[in-house]
Amino acid sequence: MGHLMKTVNPEAAERMEERPLPIIGEMVHYYCRPGERRRGRTHMPAIVVAIDADNRMLTLVVIWEAQDLGDQERVPERMGDDRGWQRMPRPENVTVNIAPAIDGLRSELLAEMSKLRDAIFGDYQVPKKSVLALIDDMDTIVEGLSPSKSAPKAKGPRKGR
Repeated sequence: MGHLMKTVNPEAAERMEERPLPIIGEMVHYYCRPGERRRGRTHMPAIVVAIDADNRMLTLVVIWEAQDLGDQERVPERMGDDRGWQRMPRPENVTVNIAPAIDGLRSELLAEMSKLRDAIFGDYQVPKKSVLALIDDMDTIVEGLSPSKSAPKAKGPRKGR
């Protein structure tokens, strides 16, 4: 709420509630400046990319056409017929239940993990360490088997023989 409203008419300021700002990534309507339009349209969908909460202004990526995007900075909330952003109306009685979809994806993921485990280990028991840890242990063992740096190197075949 603006400082002027709070000082001039505190009772009205108390009755008016501030609407929350959209979040980053939310779709809003962008209303163009007077005289600005695209194909006769004066408002377009836009995506919120930044928020100036103190001034209630947004930075928007406006979707002018299918492959024509543009950014608008410091866009105020729309009051009257001026340029600004306005929340898109939300459907009233729409509920989304994504739990069954998540459960389906989880079961598919577990099945794929099982297939991958079978492809890597076959009939063998799954070890307690990860495959990468086992490979690292093998590298350490192989390095221990290689001749030490202090041992004399074997000479190669003589030339001319």
